[in-house]
Amino acid sequence: MLVDRIASSLGIQSPMVRSAIAAILPAILAGITGVATKPGGGRQLTDVLGKQNTDILGDLGSIFGGAKQNDVAKSGTDTLRDL
Repeated sequence: MLVDRIASSLGIQSPMVRSAIAAILPAILAGITGVATKPGGGRQLTDVLGKQNTDILGDLGSIFGGAKQNDVAKSGTDTLRDL
């Protein structure tokens, strides 16, 4: 399971990862909503989303604990910062 792989790569237990995901997703969605409702927010979202790797969802299993983990973490951090 993906949550187990994330937990293993972080060295924590799976329930902690599930709790973190449950807590952070609403915050991320609220942030995206906040950006989208500002003037020019739609364009900003489009620009940020246009920079994303479209294959990432098909590659999630190999990312966590794999060689790409640091690159994906940096990309995610950069994306959230751009918003």
